[in-house]
Amino acid sequence: MKDILVDTNIVIRGASSQKFFEKFLNYCNLKGLTIAICDAVKFEFLRGANRKSTKEEIEKALNIFRTEDFSMPISKDIYLDAITLSQLYTHKGIPLKQISFLDCVIGATLKKYENKLLLATMDLNDFPLSIFDRVDIFTFDDGEVSVVGIYKFNCEKFEKVLANFNKS
Repeated sequence: MKDILVDTNIVIRGASSQKFFEKFLNYCNLKGLTIAICDAVKFEFLRGANRKSTKEEIEKALNIFRTEDFSMPISKDIYLDAITLSQLYTHKGIPLKQISFLDCVIGATLKKYENKLLLATMDLNDFPLSIFDRVDIFTFDDGEVSVVGIYKFNCEKFEKVLANFNKS
C-alpha cells in the first residue's frame, strides 16, 4: 500500500464539499492509498485562523483527511532538496512567482519517499513533468469542476535535469 499526500487545495475542496471528499476517499480506497498530510500543508491551512474557534474548525476539517496519526516534518534533507528543486524549476524556465516554498517542500517530500508516496493536487502546473510523472487524473463536478492530478517523483527525470543544471 502507498500513501497519497494531499496538497492544500485538496484539503480546502474536501472541507467545503462532502461529495468531493467522499469521491476522493473512494478513489483512495479503490487504489489502496492511505491519505497523508505533511506539516507544511497543515501550516498553510491553519495560518488563517485568527480566532480559537476558527482554529478548531480548521483542525476539525484537517482531521477528516487523517486516516492515521500521520506527520511528515520538514527535515534538513527535505529543506535542502526543496532548494535544489526550486533551482531546477527556474533552470527549466518556470517563473519565480509560480514557485512556492510549499510546493518545493512537497516535491522534496515526494523525492524522499519516492517509492512510497504519491501526491494529489489540483494545481496541475506546480509539479513539472520534467521531474514528476502524472500517473492519474480524475475529475469531479458538483457544479464546480475539479480536476485532480496524481503525481509521483521520477528519479531518472530529476537526475537528468540536475545534470543539465550542473553543466550550466
